[in-house]
Amino acid sequence: MASFEPCFGEYINCVAWSPFRPTVFAACSNAGSLYIYDLTQSKQKCIEAIKHENSSISVKLRSAQQIHFNPKQRNLVAVGYDDKFVRVYKLSKNLANKTKNDRAVLMSFLAE
Repeated sequence: MASFEPCFGEYINCVAWSPFRPTVFAACSNAGSLYIYDLTQSKQKCIEAIKHENSSISVKLRSAQQIHFNPKQRNLVAVGYDDKFVRVYKLSKNLANKTKNDRAVLMSFLAE
């Protein structure tokens, strides 16, 4: 069993594994942040954190509720927020395309 805690004071609302990379998953938080993990790069820390930024002080903090990887365009991931707002993020080529050591890294991670 593994435990991932992206940021103190935030809790995770949703986690989704990439359908293209078995070592990549994303997590979204109550503070609206999106955290991307790649187990080939780090088995403990997220490799990318996208903090939700409010454009206006009058806009309340959005809580991220859902994550969905695009099944056809592998470099896109959508995050749904509690106020029905959806934001689509573009992933780097490294996160979207399978690498030759993904399976070996995942198997060694599961064996630990």
